[in-house]
Amino acid sequence: ANYTTQWLQGARDVYGLEIDYIGLWNERQYSATYIKFLRKYLDDHDFKNTQIVAADDNRFICDGMKEDQSLADTISVVGLHYPYDGSYDHNCTSLGKPVWASEESSSYDDLNGAACWARVLSAHFVLHNITASIMWNLVGSYYYGTSWYASSMMTADQPWSGYYKVAPVIWATAHYTQFTEIGWKFTAIGSGSGQLKTGGYYVTLADPNSNNFTIVIEKIPRDHGLCVRPGLPPDELNVTGELVKFQIQKGYLNGPTKLSTWRSNFAKDKPILFQKINDTLVSDDGEFEIFVDWGDVVTLSTIQTAQKGMHPKPPVSKYEFPLPFESNIQETEPSKEAFGFADQFGIFEVHPKQDGSDELTMRQMVPEDPITWWKSQNSAPVTMLGNLEWQDIEIEVSVSIPAGTSGQYPGACVATRSDQLWNQGVSLCVALAGNWSLIRGGWKLNGRNIKTYATGSISSLTAGKYYKLKLVTVNEFFEDQQILKDVEIPDIEVGFAAIGPTGEFPLEFDYARIDRAGPSWNSTEKKCKSPAKVGSVLTTDACTRNARRDEGLMWEMRSNWQLVHTPSGLCAQADLSSGGQVHLSECVSRGDDVRKNQEFRNAYALVRQKLAQLTLQDGSSIYSLQGTLSGSVFVRNNASEEFNRDEQWDQWVYFPNTMQLRNQYTADFNLGAPNAYVHAANKAACITRKGRVQRKT
Repeated sequence: ANYTTQWLQGARDVYGLEIDYIGLWNERQYSATYIKFLRKYLDDHDFKNTQIVAADDNRFICDGMKEDQSLADTISVVGLHYPYDGSYDHNCTSLGKPVWASEESSSYDDLNGAACWARVLSAHFVLHNITASIMWNLVGSYYYGTSWYASSMMTADQPWSGYYKVAPVIWATAHYTQFTEIGWKFTAIGSGSGQLKTGGYYVTLADPNSNNFTIVIEKIPRDHGLCVRPGLPPDELNVTGELVKFQIQKGYLNGPTKLSTWRSNFAKDKPILFQKINDTLVSDDGEFEIFVDWGDVVTLSTIQTAQKGMHPKPPVSKYEFPLPFESNIQETEPSKEAFGFADQFGIFEVHPKQDGSDELTMRQMVPEDPITWWKSQNSAPVTMLGNLEWQDIEIEVSVSIPAGTSGQYPGACVATRSDQLWNQGVSLCVALAGNWSLIRGGWKLNGRNIKTYATGSISSLTAGKYYKLKLVTVNEFFEDQQILKDVEIPDIEVGFAAIGPTGEFPLEFDYARIDRAGPSWNSTEKKCKSPAKVGSVLTTDACTRNARRDEGLMWEMRSNWQLVHTPSGLCAQADLSSGGQVHLSECVSRGDDVRKNQEFRNAYALVRQKLAQLTLQDGSSIYSLQGTLSGSVFVRNNASEEFNRDEQWDQWVYFPNTMQLRNQYTADFNLGAPNAYVHAANKAACITRKGRVQRKT
């Protein structure tokens, strides 16, 4: 309570910010005793106007408030995360308190993410009287390979190029924000808000100080309206187009008028993003009607000033992190982080060196294991940068282990091929005493490292002195001494470059350099000698190294569930009559008989960060897309017999940088080197059946 109050005081006294609402500990079991104490503490310290939102988790806070009136009295707003839109008994709507979806969406920012967002904004109110939805998050500026990539209204993850993407989610939001103001109120169910006869929802927001109002209608279909969580009720979102009629209460408007009308459609093959269409006319007796199609979001409003904002054309996307890279620590403002680094555990900031010089250094700032929102897996602090698909990388860092550092193994680590949690890849860690370890993943605070490849020792180091620590996959160097060579490490792992201490102490580094290593970087993007064409059979092939693109491996995962081979513009299509073989075909529109064989549905919000099935449906049968180490790609009925998971797979993950569908996100040693889903162009040069899979070290 003291920490929260001091934070509020700092916001007010230093930055002039009056905070209206404060929450609790994110997504943790609430304590009624603490909530009551927090309310009293805020009141006693001149923050009576700051209201408490609780509990930023599930609906069980409502049960507690129903049973404990003193608890209910301290809470101003019920805050639920990702509330379920099905029917269930709960106390949240009977408390007489505002109910918010205080965290919502977290869904990938394509057209399906926009459909999800548009749906919950109306369905939450109609079904459960939820009057606010707070989207997580606003702008996604974090590397692909970190959790919840591009779950945002905008994505801006290439600071080296300046590229950004204005996502469809923004235009779903505009259906509300262009036509309302703070203080407008939802109208009651049956009086401007409710469910439509053939599926979908409508809500009306009205200005209590004027006759202005806005109606938002949505008909989001089931296979496009799912958010990352929770699931949908079994009978939810079975929608069809409908002529919707409204009657304005007499006396509400003075005479006939027109309503500004805007439309989006996030579900059709040719989407519509927030377009102005003809005004809707209101008759003398206050009646008006509009046809709302399958997939539509439509706004009708007395507000005539809405517009679709414009933005400059973004710079050209450059998906590859620029190499060679040299840190700009000396040009970075103190207390900030140098360009490119992304802390995962611990915090790294630029500060003056402790030797009294004018030079700056990056310092790890967290002195002890903090109270974390999410369990840290005992990982030591680490900051990462680069590309999730890197393999052949050279990293050189000038590091200093400060005097007074204690612990069993006070040292510094550099790593390549690291994932976000520092559980894979190769780390070289050198301690003050001179002993070193080459380990899999990063250093664990409990000393239980995942695997040790090699150990050794050199002369002890001097605390406070800067040393160059360099790792080249697969040759490692310390200063001018080569301390190990030809140690076998897995060649199938991919990931970021990383720097970190072996404990929670202020490790410093004043310079970092990353560059390419090995011959695999010399090739440019691969091009097939024989172009893809209709009928080309799809196979699997080894994934490219180091985030290099290959024409044969480049796919677009469309939100309408089609898989499009990017260079050719052709779609993957399954042939259920010939053993489930998959080949390239012209992309067909909805309504075509073979369209069902081109729709590979997937968990769109997750398939870029974890393995997920890609399935198509034929009647009551569900078929999953599968691949084998021998190169075959086919669909198989999910009800059929089990298969050998050491030789084949039925789950995939999409890597947006290289546009590859792969059979693993983090290394799967049973499957060997990562394989990708590729087109076959009549045995073109980029497709090699012989020697396709190698389990290298």
